[in-house]
Amino acid sequence: MKRFLAAFGKNRGRGTVFALLLFFGFCFALGLALRPGAPDVWLAGEQAEALRTGWTTAEGAACELPAVLEAGPDGAVEISRQLTEGAAQGNSILLRTSQQAVQVFLNGKLLYEYSGQQGAVVDVGFGTSKHIVRLPAGWQGAALTLRFTGGAGTVDMVYLGTKAALLTLVFRTALPGLAACFLAVAMGLALLAASLLFREGLAASRLRWLGALAVTAGIWAALETRSFQLFSGNVTLCYALVFTSFALVPVCVLGFLLTYPDFEQIRYFRVIYWLSAANFVWIQAAQFLGWAPYLRTIPGVHLLVLAAAGGIVTVWLKKGRGPNAALQPHLFAACLLFGGFGMVDMLRFYLGDHTQDDVLFTRWGFLCFAGALGWQVVQQASAERAAFVEQQALRRLAYTDALTGLENRTAFEQSMEAYRQGQRQGRPIVLVADLNGLKAINDGFGHAAGDEAIIHCAAAMKEAFGAAGRVYRIGGDEFCVLCTEEGARADAAFEEGTAAFEAGMEERGGSVPYPLKAAWGWCRPAPGETIDQAFTRADRGMYEKKARMERGPGLCAAPGAEPLL
Repeated sequence: MKRFLAAFGKNRGRGTVFALLLFFGFCFALGLALRPGAPDVWLAGEQAEALRTGWTTAEGAACELPAVLEAGPDGAVEISRQLTEGAAQGNSILLRTSQQAVQVFLNGKLLYEYSGQQGAVVDVGFGTSKHIVRLPAGWQGAALTLRFTGGAGTVDMVYLGTKAALLTLVFRTALPGLAACFLAVAMGLALLAASLLFREGLAASRLRWLGALAVTAGIWAALETRSFQLFSGNVTLCYALVFTSFALVPVCVLGFLLTYPDFEQIRYFRVIYWLSAANFVWIQAAQFLGWAPYLRTIPGVHLLVLAAAGGIVTVWLKKGRGPNAALQPHLFAACLLFGGFGMVDMLRFYLGDHTQDDVLFTRWGFLCFAGALGWQVVQQASAERAAFVEQQALRRLAYTDALTGLENRTAFEQSMEAYRQGQRQGRPIVLVADLNGLKAINDGFGHAAGDEAIIHCAAAMKEAFGAAGRVYRIGGDEFCVLCTEEGARADAAFEEGTAAFEAGMEERGGSVPYPLKAAWGWCRPAPGETIDQAFTRADRGMYEKKARMERGPGLCAAPGAEPLL
């Protein structure tokens, strides 16, 4: 509460008033929410009737939903019941089936048919799907028959009501799962956005992989509710998206794990990662080439998940125990929780339990996984970013002259060494400059004035040569410029720099009580000449100019220096 109030500044009165307004606004909204709504406006005001009982098979046996249906000798099974107008009003039915094609008849007349393909080039097979079928006028008292083919499968509840009531029922049933999925997607997008702030290091990579995993898993789990197919009308498209995102989950999980050195150093996990990526490509190719429907590719993904889980347990048993454990316990616990919940849903899938949410445990297991690791990964990225910034600051201090802000002798020697070792090519112009009379300035006006003179000289050199080359302070009152560009334009720019430097020193000299002068010499290495030889000739030229400046004004170049023009 103190932090909340502190956000409003020193005047806590305004913060207190704002907090009270929020509280009363919340209470008012809560009171309105608890009041009865208008039943004619609220979609859930129209209730759907569950047709649980009254069904009979083709052999006359009673059947109660939900039920597991075994296909007969001809590969089909039928259940029927009489439709009577009950408490719910409407002219549509909602049914959910799995692993089967379905036909809906009313008094023997075909009303609806779903065969899985829908004329698409991709064969998804028969998976769990929801269907809304509109009944014609006069349906009261008619015989409703549901015919299923494609082998054994399950039939969930059949509901009767208006389309609004049935759609409301679908989303009210799917709402808890969808809320978790939207939370996972929002978390993933937040992690991906945060990763853009941390561009360096393993922690930033972890943020990206965990964010991609959260978005992928959230989309997959949301599509698994089979709610969106009722709006798109394209079951094949929804199934393609389901299996595409499902096949990406192990790729993202392994990519995330490989950002940890304990996993990245193990060839087994790298192999499983590439197998997961190859499996994803194979699954997509298998659909368009007609090799296998999506449903037949599920075991391959499950095997890769089990292989990854087994590898995690093995790594933990080898490295994760003892006082010097390298593997972080929270990482293993999160992986174990996610993998354990996912295996429960795998077991339900192979046992044929399709009457409930197919990814119920996996969805909540993933939220626990992402929640346990998300904040910790963000903290790691923040710490890594702070260390990187500190390292960059130390690097700048190591290569920057504290007094002038120019690059220092260390940076200069590093550049020279690059030319010596051949890491840099070319014939750069070397200029060496030295401030005249620094000792006299220190003795006559104090060391503060001497520092001021050095700063003036550095500023004049930066203004004159900063665009043409790199400027260094290589000693107390010594400076150097390396102009790496070659050609007539570079030479002209350097000549302009020398004139600008002379003018800058003269201008600054008018504002100080001591003489502000500097001597310099320059040289571009001759063909075959080393950078050190060029520096020596430029340094000799600087001293010759300094001697001539003591006798009178004038400019000179180093003896033997290559002309600029």
